[in-house]
Amino acid sequence: MPTGRRSKAAWLAPIIASLLGFAPLWAAPHLKPVGPDAIAANTQAVPLKLGGRTIVQGSGFASGWPGVYAEARFVGASALIGPFSGRSRWRVSIDGAGIGVLDTLVAPVFVVEGLSDEAHTLRLERIDEDRFAIIQIAGVYVPPSGRTLPPAPPKLRQIEFIGDSFMPGFAMSAASFECTDQKIWEATDTSLAWPVLVANALDADYQINAYSGAGFVRNFVYQRAWPTMPSLYERAVPAVAGLYRRPTTWRPELMIIGLGENDFEPPILTTDALPTVDAVRTAIVPAIARFVQRLRRENPAARIVLLDYGHLPSRTAHEAALAHLSPADRRQVSLLTMDRNFGLTACYSHLDPADHRLVADRVLRWLGDRE
Repeated sequence: MPTGRRSKAAWLAPIIASLLGFAPLWAAPHLKPVGPDAIAANTQAVPLKLGGRTIVQGSGFASGWPGVYAEARFVGASALIGPFSGRSRWRVSIDGAGIGVLDTLVAPVFVVEGLSDEAHTLRLERIDEDRFAIIQIAGVYVPPSGRTLPPAPPKLRQIEFIGDSFMPGFAMSAASFECTDQKIWEATDTSLAWPVLVANALDADYQINAYSGAGFVRNFVYQRAWPTMPSLYERAVPAVAGLYRRPTTWRPELMIIGLGENDFEPPILTTDALPTVDAVRTAIVPAIARFVQRLRRENPAARIVLLDYGHLPSRTAHEAALAHLSPADRRQVSLLTMDRNFGLTACYSHLDPADHRLVADRVLRWLGDRE
C-alpha cells in the first residue's frame, strides 16, 4: 500500500545516474561554462528574435548599447550559447524563469542543460553597460537531436527609451557612494532597471538607447570627449561612428527621453565649449527642440515624452523647448515630471533598486491616466 515515502531505489537512482554520467530526470535547468569542444556537438543555429540596437552577423549579432536582448525557441534538452567576444554580462532565462547570469569574463561559451525534451524559449538580456566595447555573440545552437523553431513575432507594443545612466541601472545594487570599476560592473543590472520594468508591465518590445554621462549639449565631465546624445543616437554602436539602420519592424508607439541632468552637472569647466551654466541653459533649449523634431519626422505616429527625475533645470529646459515646436508636434509631445524623493543609495548617488521600481510605477500610472 502506498505510504507517500520514496523507496530506497528511488533515492539511489539520481546518485547512480550521476555516477554513470547521466542527469536525473528531475534535474533543474542550469547554466554552465564549457570549452570550445562543445561547439562541435551543437550544429543547428536557432533563429533569434533580437531586441535593442543590434547588428545581425550570420546566426548571431553585435552590439554596444545596453539592454539588448535575444530570444531563441527550440525543442530539445540542451542549448549552447556563444562563442562571445567582448566583455558582457547576460541574465539567462528559460520559459520565463531565470537560471543565472552569464559573464563572458568567465568563459566565451556556455550551455543550458537539464531541460525537458520539449519546446523552450531561451532569453538572453544584457545587464551591463560597457560603452567602449563592441560585443559579439555567434548565436544559440542545439545538437542534432534537437529542433529549431521560428522566432516569436514582434510584440504589439514597442517602446524606445533614450537617456543617461539612470536608464541602464548603473551600479544599482551597490549600496555605497564610491565604487570601483569592478563593483560597478557587478552591480549594474539593466534587466531590473525602470525601463525594462515598464516594458515588461506593458508586454512591449523595447530599445534602451542610453549612455552614462550623456547630455543634450554637454556630457558629464568624465565623458566630455564623447558625443552628446543627439549625435550618439545616430550610431549603430556607441564607440563607432557608423549609422544605425533600424529594422523595418521597429516602429515605436512611445519614446521616453530622460536627459538633461548631465548638461548642468558640475564641474563646468571654463575650457568647455559651453563654459557656464548660462551658456548651457541657452544652448540646451533649441537642442531639445531639434532632437524632438527629428524623432517626430522619423516616428510620426509615436508619442514622445520628456521625462525629468525632479531635476528643476531639466524640467525648465523641457518646458521651454515646447515653445520651439509646431502645434502639430506639441500635440504628440508630453512632459512627465516627478518629485525628487529618491533614495539614490547606489554608486555616485544613482537610482537604487527601490528607486527604479518607484520610477517605473510613476511612469506606468502616468501612462495609464492618459489611455
